[in-house]
Amino acid sequence: MEAKDVMTTNVITVPPDAKVEEIADLLLTNHISVIPGDIGTSDLVMSHTSVNFDRTGFQQDLNVVFALDRLNELADEGVIGSVAGFHCSFMGVTDPREMESTARHPAVIGSEGAGVIEAVGPDTQDFKPGDRVSHCAVLGSYAERMVIDARRLVAVPDGVSDEQAGASTLRGLTAQYLINSTYAVQPGDTIVVHAAAGGMGLLLCQWAKHIGATVIGTVGSDAKAELAQAYGCDHPIVYTREDFVTRVKEITDGQGVPVVYDAVGQDTFDGGLECLRPMGTMAFYGSSSGMPPPLNLNRLGAKSLWVTRASLPNFIATREALVSRAADFFGLVAEGAIKI
Repeated sequence: MEAKDVMTTNVITVPPDAKVEEIADLLLTNHISVIPGDIGTSDLVMSHTSVNFDRTGFQQDLNVVFALDRLNELADEGVIGSVAGFHCSFMGVTDPREMESTARHPAVIGSEGAGVIEAVGPDTQDFKPGDRVSHCAVLGSYAERMVIDARRLVAVPDGVSDEQAGASTLRGLTAQYLINSTYAVQPGDTIVVHAAAGGMGLLLCQWAKHIGATVIGTVGSDAKAELAQAYGCDHPIVYTREDFVTRVKEITDGQGVPVVYDAVGQDTFDGGLECLRPMGTMAFYGSSSGMPPPLNLNRLGAKSLWVTRASLPNFIATREALVSRAADFFGLVAEGAIKI
């Protein structure tokens, strides 16, 4: 990956085998920023740096470009904001599918961030300059500033830092719908969370524990078991040496659980079905180990099981749903019930 200045050439090289953390350090230490050149305010001219890609691929396809941009008039419901925190996720850096979500190249990587509004369009009613906001699922957040549709933003309340919001909006909204809509966790429930020590797993453990549920979580090591337990997992299971189906049945006295939250996929899906009680719900929302094999629907009949493949966009399809779910999540972070 190379960085090129429009005035002088300034080259930054990233090895093709660079790890996510190394790329994140590069972006941060070089103050990576972007303002798209076709939207903004007509009298605003500034230098900026952007991490662009002209084609989908991996880190070697990224170009760090230093340039000057003159911004056109701000869209009616547009917002210019300075980005104070963004999320450098594994998928955001290494998965080309995120990059394919835009139809126009070159584009800027990073799809989650938080910051302060500097200017608003004439029809923007929900926000004003100085408001703290965050967003997710909008490319362009590896930036000092970005221009964004105000309808994609949510307010960040006092008690939640820009760094917390920028690193958790996507995961927080996902946890909110999984815990409250995909299956509404109740006090006294016992649930299973796969990858309990991961970013999503830790949020699910804390949220379920806050409600009053007992959490069983699968993890890959003793260190991860300790981490999950510190964040609300009552029964961490190191699946590399224990059969999690057997352990779940032991913990529940053979009854099974009402819901299994699974973002692992191939390695855990079949066992997760075995963990469910009659009329239980398999909440499948990711496939880090690969997609599960095709499911014979007749297999669900013995216990009348529910299987769903949940996805965030459907749960924040309206402005009202986005605002409500974000307020619910950030409210728990602000009161200390959920730690980021």
